[in-house]
Amino acid sequence: MKKLSSPVLYIREAFKIYFEKKNLIYFLKLGLLFLVLSIATSIFFVVAKGTGSNAARQPAFILPLVASAIPLAIIGIWFQAATYEAVIRAVEGRTLVVKETLLTSWKKTWCFFLVSLARGLIMALGFVLLIIPGIIFGIWFSFSLFIQISKGTSVKESLAKSKALTKGRFWPILGRFSVFLLIYILIQMVFANIPYVGPVFAIFMGPFFLIPFYLLYKELS
Repeated sequence: MKKLSSPVLYIREAFKIYFEKKNLIYFLKLGLLFLVLSIATSIFFVVAKGTGSNAARQPAFILPLVASAIPLAIIGIWFQAATYEAVIRAVEGRTLVVKETLLTSWKKTWCFFLVSLARGLIMALGFVLLIIPGIIFGIWFSFSLFIQISKGTSVKESLAKSKALTKGRFWPILGRFSVFLLIYILIQMVFANIPYVGPVFAIFMGPFFLIPFYLLYKELS
């Protein structure tokens, strides 16, 4: 079985891909669009929440609160799906058009959500069972979202294909994931110490954090 590339190589390649001019502009446009949508929806949510502060006495005010919360959740899931789609397009050298990315990812958002939910529930169950099973499940199904977005597979097929990819590679994958996670934590700590704009920068760096995982997925494939 071929030895996987070192985690440092994946990180280095991720920097190269993310900061390539055309890719960076593409990622920034996508992030800015969803940031504006999220802010607009959040403002509506806050207003609705304030309006419904006396919802216990006036149940009718619950409606605008729920009506604003649902779009906010949908936008969040859509943004995650679009980020995965964007990373795949950038790494594979495909067309980098934001509109096309949004339309393509929108069609996959529901199944993407179901895969994400199924994976999350399985991992949660594993962690309840003395943590170790949760780590194992996390590695097995770690590539399921990339598989779903890139191949349009069902929930069951996405999870099954991800598990098959990790067969005989558990420890090498876990080691690389640990390095990726460490880099993510360090960068997030830096952003956390930047007042106001730090969380915004973190949003725009989302694709960068995914690229090493996709590169590893490609090599396993």
